[in-house]
Amino acid sequence: MESRKEKITTWTLLALVFIAGMLFKWGYLKRSSPLTLGDLYFYQGIAQAFLAGDWEHFWHFHFYPLYPVLLALCHRIFSTDFISTARWLNLIFDALSAVPIYLIGKSLYGNRAGLFSALFWSLCWPKIRAYGDPEPVYGFFVFTGFALMFHQPERVWKFLIAVSLASFAGLIKSESMLFVLFFSLMYLLRSKESARKKIVLLIISAIIYLGFTSPLWVKYYQITGKFNPNPKSRTLSFIYNYKDNYQVNLYGLKEDGFGRYSNAQRIYIQGDRIPIQDSLLSHLWQNRKNFSRAYLDKLNFALEKYLKFLLMRIFPASIFLSIIYFIRGKRNFDFEREAWLWLWAISVIISVSFFDVLERFFYPLFPVLTIISAKGLMQLIDLSGYVARKFYPDSKLSLIIQWSIAGFFILWFFAYNLGGLANTKPNQELAKRFQLKTKLARELKFKIAPNSKIICRGFPEPITYFLGIPFWQMIVLPYAQERELLDYARENGARYMFIEQDDLKKIPSAERWLFGEVETKNAKILSRIPRELSGEYYAYAFYELSMPADKEKKEK
Repeated sequence: MESRKEKITTWTLLALVFIAGMLFKWGYLKRSSPLTLGDLYFYQGIAQAFLAGDWEHFWHFHFYPLYPVLLALCHRIFSTDFISTARWLNLIFDALSAVPIYLIGKSLYGNRAGLFSALFWSLCWPKIRAYGDPEPVYGFFVFTGFALMFHQPERVWKFLIAVSLASFAGLIKSESMLFVLFFSLMYLLRSKESARKKIVLLIISAIIYLGFTSPLWVKYYQITGKFNPNPKSRTLSFIYNYKDNYQVNLYGLKEDGFGRYSNAQRIYIQGDRIPIQDSLLSHLWQNRKNFSRAYLDKLNFALEKYLKFLLMRIFPASIFLSIIYFIRGKRNFDFEREAWLWLWAISVIISVSFFDVLERFFYPLFPVLTIISAKGLMQLIDLSGYVARKFYPDSKLSLIIQWSIAGFFILWFFAYNLGGLANTKPNQELAKRFQLKTKLARELKFKIAPNSKIICRGFPEPITYFLGIPFWQMIVLPYAQERELLDYARENGARYMFIEQDDLKKIPSAERWLFGEVETKNAKILSRIPRELSGEYYAYAFYELSMPADKEKKEK
């Protein structure tokens, strides 16, 4: 049992770690600004719809509702812009996650390991913490659930609260469903309760999940007529596991009974309200060879490259410390409890590889790596103390040697991460694009009707964001031939088209549009960078489109 004084010391240290983590990530945010928007433009639009009572655009089945509601409430209370609000929400929840990570480390390996885990978590890998997606917010609830599940003694109420936290997070990110299942598996295999009671509690956990996520799946059922407690995961399973290129599948033009469309438009702009009609299991079975090959490639990449990459995000010695972590005798392993820490990591890697191996998707894996690194450091301290006592028994010199080695690694950790922060600079290309689009939006804003639709790139910084136009008035630029772009824009009611230099990476056929070289009476150039200046400036072209007569009559 800890004494009162020890508890005060521990929580004082945790408070300092929290403050240091906030300052560290705030410093990164300031030094690296502007940061890419990621999905923030979409969350901002949903938050604005919530404040305006625009429920048609608020309900979106790709971007779940709780994060935009938090954005809207904080925006209203603190009068900050949506982007700054989102960044600060992420920083605060990420810093708060040091507490459940400390509790997990303490439950498994003791108080010191818990404190080192919290320290390693708080003062590294700032980019993803300040990024625009809500990983830090949903992660806090999931990590708190893990803290309850690892806490001794095991209790049914801890399991039910953990499931409730993960279910609540299910209104933020679809991935939270994985952790509801994981907590249920932990309870099922660890509990000494009777089989009947286990079944009852598992049913209760399913009811808790459906209860918390009911605003989402009930609305989805009302709109689509289909029951799906987690529609985003199903859609992404189709998009990521396809026989052709993922980008082509997402942005390529397709035909159905109602005309041409792209999956990007249906999912991101229209809110995934038209579910893909095929059976997911049949789809995966028909494409099983391509799917299996692609999945194994992604899994291999995650295991061989990403684990090392993420350990390096803590500091280079974490790779060494993670090896030291396993240098223990059988008596020093608590296999029954530690195995769940390893399964936590394995389940995240396996599930992420099913979709795509992106850095931010590994956010819920990172606590495991910080805890393992912290335990590895404790192992190193113990090993160095054991060796020192062999040479200097009954001497304080052994203690000095022991903690000198620990001090070396701790100083290395601080030097690596604080040095990285000191060398952080804005991405110059991104900064130039922000400046260009901000200036262009200032010039054109009053020439464009607020309800106009614009066809442009959807991600990550569309011109519509700078013009103050919500995402539902955007037509996502598809993979298409030169003439098809204009036809598709007009079919969807776009009055303007914006082509920029980066679009050529995905759509080479848009080159003549970019440089204003397409001869047509149906598109008038409002602003552009000529081809001869494209080496000096970021090239773009902004067009006003004329609509077919029948569509113009309908609009009037």
